[in-house]
Amino acid sequence: MIQPAAHERTGSAADLHAALLDALGIERAGGEAGWAQFGAIGSLELERVTAPTLLVQGKVDTDVTPDHSDRAAAAIPIAELLRLDGGTHLAFWTRTEATAAQARALSVLRG
Repeated sequence: MIQPAAHERTGSAADLHAALLDALGIERAGGEAGWAQFGAIGSLELERVTAPTLLVQGKVDTDVTPDHSDRAAAAIPIAELLRLDGGTHLAFWTRTEATAAQARALSVLRG
C-alpha cells in the first residue's frame, strides 16, 4: 500500500512515483529499456475503468502529450479531463493553478 505520509514528509514527486511503482509491483526500468516495455502492451482497456477518473494534463507536456489524455478521456466512461494552461509534466505540483487542481483531485477521490 502507498504511504501518503512518506510523500508528504519528503515533498518529492519522484518519491511518490517510486512508491506507486512499488505498490503496483512494476519494475523501475530506465531509459531505452523502459520504453521498450511499452511495445509489449496491446491495450490498456481503458473502456473497462468503472471508477470516476480525473485526468490532469499540462497543455505543454512533452513527456505525455495532450493527445494521450484526449484519447484516455474519450475511452474512460466516467472521465474528467482537467487541462492546466502552460503546464508541463509536473504541472500538478508546479503550476499556479496546482492548488485548485489538487483540490479537484481530492474531491474526486473522496467521491
